[in-house]
Parts: sequence; C-alpha cells; structure tokens
Amino acid sequence: MFGWDRRTQIVVLVLVGALLFGAGVKYTQLNSQKSSEEIIVGNPSHGNGNAVEKPGDSSGKIFVHVAGAVENPGVYSFNSGARVNDAVNAAVPLPEADLDSLNLAALLKDGEKIIVGERELFKESEGEISGTQDQRDTDSSSMESGKININKATLEELDMLPGIGPAYGERIIDYREKSGGFKSIEEIMDVPGIGPKTFEKIKDQITVN
Repeated sequence: MFGWDRRTQIVVLVLVGALLFGAGVKYTQLNSQKSSEEIIVGNPSHGNGNAVEKPGDSSGKIFVHVAGAVENPGVYSFNSGARVNDAVNAAVPLPEADLDSLNLAALLKDGEKIIVGERELFKESEGEISGTQDQRDTDSSSMESGKININKATLEELDMLPGIGPAYGERIIDYREKSGGFKSIEEIMDVPGIGPKTFEKIKDQITVN
C-alpha cells in the first residue's frame, strides 16, 4: 500500500478509523440537537411546564349581572349556551318588569349586564279613586274602607292594584285557595313574584278583614 511498511499502514488505518468515528459521533450529536429543538418548538408549553389553555376551556361557565326590576339583583353564573330568559328568571322579575323590552331568546355573554326595565303602569288619579269609591263599595263585597280584601277580591279587582296584573292576580287567588286565605297583608309576599317592592306599593290599598 503506497510502498508503506506494515507499521505505517496500521497507523494510517487507526487515524482514518478515528476520523470516521469522530464524524459519526458529531453527526449523531447534530441530529439529537435538531430533534430536541423541534420538540421545543412544537411543545405548546411555557417555561413552567403548564400547557396553554384556550379561553373558556377551563370551566365552560359564564357570569352575568342582572339588575333593574327583579327581586334578587346580582351576579349569576350559567353554562355556556344559556339565554337571557334564564338569567331573568333566576333573578325573579317583579310584576312591573318590562320583559318585552328584552330579547329573552338571546345567548348570554360572559361579563354582560342585563337591566330589566319597568313597564308603564296605569295609575288612577286621586280624583278618579274618589269618584268611583262609592260604586265599588256597593258592587263588591271585597271592598272595605276603600281597600281591596285580598281574601275575597276578584281577578278584575286585584288587577286594579298597582303592579298587579292578571298573571299575578291569578297567583294571589291560587295561593289563598290552597292556603285557606291570607292571615295578614304581609303574607301576600309569599305569592311567587310579589316581593317587598311591590308590597310597598299596595300595602295601603289592601286588607284581609
């Protein structure tokens, strides 16, 4: 081999083998480093090892604030996909709540504030009340001392009370039939949907005697 003696040939072969081995080791290190970089680039995590979460994936809950003409204003939580109607019902709308002004079918949005307005109520003037009082006293046994007896009043008579429409009038009648009558005027607040705000408006116009 090129006129080299055997000792020289052995030295050359050892050197060539060492070079090839070193090249193989370097190639392996480069491939390992590249793979490591690819893993880091493709790993959707921060330095603390926590995976990046998409908004809304953690719990699926949304929070809304309900205010206005409701018995229990405040912040309520719902599952994604809930409607405005769910939020309003949870807060218990008052009799004077203007639900027609809201889109009850709309989807709730996280952080949304829903304000339930009051509808225009028909209010009799003092002159109208005075002018018709004698007729009501004569025609209805539910009228006593100018007040409506909620234990005897008809649906039409209950409808004359501020904030009490036909729907709540029916609830009052249903309640008194099931409970055997109201023991006090304050008991009317046990009727679903009639709370302290409504009671304050009608307490001077109702009686149970």
